Amino acid sequence: PGHPALRTHAQERKLKEAIQGVDKIFASGISHVVALPKIHNLSNLNEAIFTRREAKFTKRFWCRVEILAAYLFNRIANPEDISDIPRSRSPASIEKMLQFGELIVSCESDRPLLMETYKRCYYTEQRSHIIQQIQQGGVSIYIEGVQSLLTAL
Repeated sequence: PGHPALRTHAQERKLKEAIQGVDKIFASGISHVVALPKIHNLSNLNEAIFTRREAKFTKRFWCRVEILAAYLFNRIANPEDISDIPRSRSPASIEKMLQFGELIVSCESDRPLLMETYKRCYYTEQRSHIIQQIQQGGVSIYIEGVQSLLTAL
């Protein structure tokens, strides 16, 4: 229905399932990511059919979520080819980056699922620090992180 590059309802459903599970796939050890940090020549792209997206992969929120999950679980097959693996940032910081255009989301309806997945990755990475803070009585500032980690488990 509509433009040929638009997702069908079935494709939309499958993409959302993939987004929700990308961190679990990498955590399981069954998959690796081959990072292709360079954007290829798009001059022959038929823009009547496809949308040209020239934003660097580290500016795309989906790519940041995927690379963080892959990096977190040591699933990048070619880490030597990536000179600028983005470091993780707090979810609040990511929200600001999205707000000010430092990160982009191609399809706004994907944003909540991407953020949910990002939070699971971020708080998994921060788990030792969170546990230490909880042991010291600082649980109230990490409620979101604890809830995210429990959801991931």
